[in-house]
Amino acid sequence: MNNVEKSHYLSSLLDLKSTVIGFKFLKTQSDFETYPAQKAKNKTTYCAMLKKSMTKGLIKANLENLNCPGAARALGLMEIPEAFKSGVYGLNMNIYKDISVSKFVAATVINQQERSSGFVVGPLADFQDTVDVVIILGNPYQAMRIAQAYTYHCGIKKDFTITGNQAFCSELTATPYLNKNINFSMLCAGTRFMAKWDDNTMGVGIYGDFVEKIIEGIIGTLNSVEPNPKKKKIEANLEATSLETIPIRMNENYYLSIYTLNK
Repeated sequence: MNNVEKSHYLSSLLDLKSTVIGFKFLKTQSDFETYPAQKAKNKTTYCAMLKKSMTKGLIKANLENLNCPGAARALGLMEIPEAFKSGVYGLNMNIYKDISVSKFVAATVINQQERSSGFVVGPLADFQDTVDVVIILGNPYQAMRIAQAYTYHCGIKKDFTITGNQAFCSELTATPYLNKNINFSMLCAGTRFMAKWDDNTMGVGIYGDFVEKIIEGIIGTLNSVEPNPKKKKIEANLEATSLETIPIRMNENYYLSIYTLNK
């Protein structure tokens, strides 16, 4: 399955309103210089850059393009400073109760330890090669469907990493990449300010090699969990693409037969 097909399946099956995003680390300076994408022109946050790429196409960036230290740390573009490791940095932001909590978060939050020269981000369908992470922005219902797809294959996932901080850089990019899995994010105050996400928007980060499993899981649970109106919308979405037909059956939901107490 190529990136265009993956993007179309995710958009159609989840009825997404936002572009499915791909992310790729550019490990060496040569990788960065030769990668066929426009370089960011200004200095901004990773999350704002990601949102811009949803309509502007692939954007590559390095440390000189970032004005957010959290993203620079999480994406492996800088050494993690001692002030952060000690908890002093976080405590000074007044987002933790005390130095012990701040230090615990600093030691636990997931940052890419291997240094990179930069990264490229943009619509998944625009990537001609493999991506490291796929990021989906949607509502809680769409996130639920991804959780069900994961559970379909793997059972219960017990190790989600959610702090409400460093949403895109750590929770949605570094965490699924390093854990080779999925992670959820309620986003953070910084990205809601910088990128102006809707209050009902949340995110899911998926390790690149795991995306097809998620698509299979969404398809595998579709007839059991989706109500008829959503099934009809999914059918219409799929018909508008050149994707392979999926057998969608109406009136086949597990909850139609098991909730019998009031019958």
